[in-house]
Amino acid sequence: MVVGRIVGWLFLAIALLAASAEIALSLRAGAFTSLPLGQFWQDLNPASLDNLEAWLRDLLPWAWDPGMTTALEMPAWPLLLVCAAVLLYLFRSTTPPQTRAPVIGASARPRA
Repeated sequence: MVVGRIVGWLFLAIALLAASAEIALSLRAGAFTSLPLGQFWQDLNPASLDNLEAWLRDLLPWAWDPGMTTALEMPAWPLLLVCAAVLLYLFRSTTPPQTRAPVIGASARPRA
């Protein structure tokens, strides 16, 4: 549960990073410029993207060509934001919030 929430918060942070990168690109270009997930991933860590491509092509070729290539062409921050929202929802805390702790020295009896 905790690991899923941590990964969700990391996805949220990366989504904010991608949104700020897209804003910077748009301001530099003087017009709206979308930042695809593939380009964002390539800028951050090209080796991991290449490793994922090789692994998926060997294991599940159909998952790379129509599936992953479509996702890599989508804008980065909305896709990452949706992933973060899904993870944070699925791994949310299901325990009810605890009541306030009693004050030390306070009586448990109601006052008359």
